[in-house]
Amino acid sequence: MPLVEYHTTDDIIFGVWKITETEEELISNLRDCSVDTKTLDTLKGNKRRLQWIASRLMVLKFCGNSVRVVNLPDGKPRLQGCKGNISISHTDGYAVVLISYSREIGVDIELRSRNALRSSVRFINVAEIPSLQCDNASLVALLHWSVKESLFKVVGNIGGTFKDDIIVSPFTLSEQGDLTLHLHSRKTSSCLEYKGYYILNKDYLVTFCTQTV
Repeated sequence: MPLVEYHTTDDIIFGVWKITETEEELISNLRDCSVDTKTLDTLKGNKRRLQWIASRLMVLKFCGNSVRVVNLPDGKPRLQGCKGNISISHTDGYAVVLISYSREIGVDIELRSRNALRSSVRFINVAEIPSLQCDNASLVALLHWSVKESLFKVVGNIGGTFKDDIIVSPFTLSEQGDLTLHLHSRKTSSCLEYKGYYILNKDYLVTFCTQTV
């Protein structure tokens, strides 16, 4: 099992799997654990199926064979047989799973080769533009997109847009670090603060987000 990232604390388990196996190799491990594969049977496309299997195998490795992932009506994944909260993300060739035992969390993974500047007008707020005035503008833009996606997985429908209602405070880019985000909720007319974290690998970027406690 090629876990290229694995971190664990008292509260968090986090892993990234680089998918190099065939579907037959992965599915044989899943069947050995007696996981219900009905959802897998509904998925189309080899990449999507590989990502689904890899994420479930990580959950089994982290939590044990009695724990399953189920989806709530709003589409959010939940753990069955465990009190932890889970978030899942995937991109071409990678799957990531983040589990927290104390709070709601969201995770996102993106390939560093993605050029987020092309679409940044859709998610970069005017207050965030100065952060893009640097040599790594494309990577900084990608980081903004990814951490906002992670926050969206925490809160669900924000009643607004990534551009207008989620603001990332200025930060200095490094190989890993933390970010502060402010969500302007149109539902409650309030502003809530969230904490974001990121890890840069030579091939990918991972972000995760949680509410400030």
